Amino acid sequence: MTNYKSKYLKYKKKYLKLKGGANDKLIANDKLIPAITRVVEHMPLSLSEYDNLSKTSTDLSDIKEVKYISNFVNGYIEWNDNYIQNMEEINMKEIQEERINREISKIDYKKFENPNAHKSEFSELKKKYNNIIDISKSKKIMRTLIRKNINLIEYASPELKNDREVVLAAVGQDGMALKYASEELRGDREVVLAAVGGIGPVGTPAPNGMALKYASTELQADEAVVLAAVKQDGMALIYIQKILRKDIQEDYEIIMAAVKQNGMTLRWARDFNENYEVVMAAVKQNGMALEYAHSDMQNNKAVVLAAVDQYTFDNPETALTFASDDMKKDKEVVLTAVKHNGYALKFASDDMKSDMEVAMLACSQDMNASYYVSPNIKYYVMFKIYMNKEKYMISAACIFSIMFYFFIK
Repeated sequence: MTNYKSKYLKYKKKYLKLKGGANDKLIANDKLIPAITRVVEHMPLSLSEYDNLSKTSTDLSDIKEVKYISNFVNGYIEWNDNYIQNMEEINMKEIQEERINREISKIDYKKFENPNAHKSEFSELKKKYNNIIDISKSKKIMRTLIRKNINLIEYASPELKNDREVVLAAVGQDGMALKYASEELRGDREVVLAAVGGIGPVGTPAPNGMALKYASTELQADEAVVLAAVKQDGMALIYIQKILRKDIQEDYEIIMAAVKQNGMTLRWARDFNENYEVVMAAVKQNGMALEYAHSDMQNNKAVVLAAVDQYTFDNPETALTFASDDMKKDKEVVLTAVKHNGYALKFASDDMKSDMEVAMLACSQDMNASYYVSPNIKYYVMFKIYMNKEKYMISAACIFSIMFYFFIK
C-alpha cells in the first residue's frame, strides 16, 4: 500500500506544481487506496467505480484528483497546464467518449459486413452506451464506425451529415457516401468533386462517378464536376443536367471521356453518334456500342472493323449484328468477326455463309456456327474440321507410341 501511496503522491505533486506550487507534506486519503492502486497500474476506472469513491470519501477534491490523474496516466489527457487549469475543469464527457471509441475500434469490421445487419448492430451499440453518450452525435466515434463500414454513415446525426470534415472523409472512402450527406454539402463543389472524381483533400480517394446522382442540380451541370464523374464511370452521363452540344469543345471532351470509360454511354450521346472520333473511341472500348452509332458509322468499314475485332467470350452477342448490310457482305469484316466469335456467322450475308474460308474459320472457333453455314457446303466444312481434329489426334498418338517404344527399350 505504501508503494502505491508514494507513486500516487508523486503524480499529485507534479500536478500541483503545474498549478503553481506544491505542498511538501502531501497526504492521501486511505479510503482512496484501491483507486490509487488502479491509477498506478495504468488501469482506467469505470464510472461505477467513481460512484463508489464518492460513497467512501467525503473529500470531493481527492475523488476529482483520482479521476484526473487516472486519465492522465492512461494517456487520455495531456499533462499540461494549458489544457487544464484546475481539477474542476476535467471534461469527463470527452474521457468517456475516448474510452467508448477505443472499445468500438476493437470491434471486428466483419460484424458490419452484412448489409441487413447494419441497423441492428448500430442499434445495439447505441443502446449499450446510451446512458453515457449518443454515439450517432459523436464525431470521433462515428468516424471510427464509418472506417469499418462506409454505410454506417447513414445512422449519423443530421449535424454530422452536415459536417464537412466527416463527409469528406466518408466520400474519400467511397464516393457513394455522398448519398447520406446533407443537402448543403451535396451542393458543395469541393465535396462533390472528391466524391465523383477523387479530387480534393482526401487521403486515399475511392471516387465513384455515379455519385453524381446525389449532387445538387447546379453541380450536375458543372462542367468540371461532370468531366470528373464520367472519367470515373461513363454511365454518370445519365445524371448530367445540361444539354451537350457537338459544337462546344467542353461538351465534346465530356463525351469523349465518357465513351472511353464505357463505350455503351454512346446511347446517351445522340448528338455525337455520327462523330467519327467519338464513335471510334466508343466501339474500341465496347464493340456493342455500334448499336447506338449513326447509320453512316455503321456503314463505315474502319468503325465496324474496330467493333467486331474483339474477343467476346463473356458475351454471345456480336457487334456484326448492328453493322450495315454492306458491311455484312464484306469478307474482311466477316472474317474478323468470326475469328473472335463463330456465332457472328449468323448475321453475315448469305454470300458469306457460302464462303468456304469464312465457314471454316467460324466453325473452327465455334462448332455451333455450323447451324448457320450454307447447306451447300455445310457437311464438307464439318468433315474437313473433323478430319483436321482426327489428324491431330493421330499425330499425337504416333508421337506417344514412339516415346513409349524408346522408354521400354
